[in-house]
Amino acid sequence: MVRDKTRWATLTVLIAASFLAGGGRGLAQEPIPLVYPAHIHQGSCGELDPSPRFSLSDIPVETAPDSATDASTALPGTMSVTTLAVRLEDLLAGTAAIDVHESGENTETDIACGDIGGAAADGNIVIGLREQNNSDYAGVAHLRAAGEETEVAVFLIRGLAATPTAGDEAQAQATEAQVAFYVPTITCPGCQLRVDASVRKAPGILDVAIDGQQVTVTYDPSAVSPAEIEAAIEAGGDTANDVTTEG
Repeated sequence: MVRDKTRWATLTVLIAASFLAGGGRGLAQEPIPLVYPAHIHQGSCGELDPSPRFSLSDIPVETAPDSATDASTALPGTMSVTTLAVRLEDLLAGTAAIDVHESGENTETDIACGDIGGAAADGNIVIGLREQNNSDYAGVAHLRAAGEETEVAVFLIRGLAATPTAGDEAQAQATEAQVAFYVPTITCPGCQLRVDASVRKAPGILDVAIDGQQVTVTYDPSAVSPAEIEAAIEAGGDTANDVTTEG
């Protein structure tokens, strides 16, 4: 009986050692869920202070569109929400920007960035996040005053940024023009994303800048007209009024 107990104890030790050497190592190699770290830095996207002023909640990896959704209109997106211990007016007092990084292992590479600025409307500010380093990511951030705190919601979408094509070089050399639209149906961060996506479906779009309910579009007049851009916005379900045309 003593001999059997000894054999059982020895076998138990061997199994445990095998688990720690093999199985345990396998568990340690489980992939870490992919996230996009985000921070608020002093400065602007063109010249950021390397030390973050505030850390925002990591943005989880985006999910694929529902298979039942029309793939031509569905874009994979993701978001995070953070409550910061700072008043919105204090955050706006200096220059600052929201910066989104490629991964937790590579925070040196930015995939989207947006300068924080403008006048708050009813304690809310929405800013655009522009693509960085050809990442194909863009989005918006919604900052909301909450007393002594500020709530920051960051929306990140893959495929929203303009996709480079073989004709980009010729497009860059084309004559540029600008048109501005008043779009009263922009009433939320998601509305900005919708209008941006609608405009970019038109040909010859070089840039889209959204400030509140004003949408300024830089375009190639040889490829598209202001009327066609307006029609693209309205095709997406919004109302647009041509404010100015330059070029």
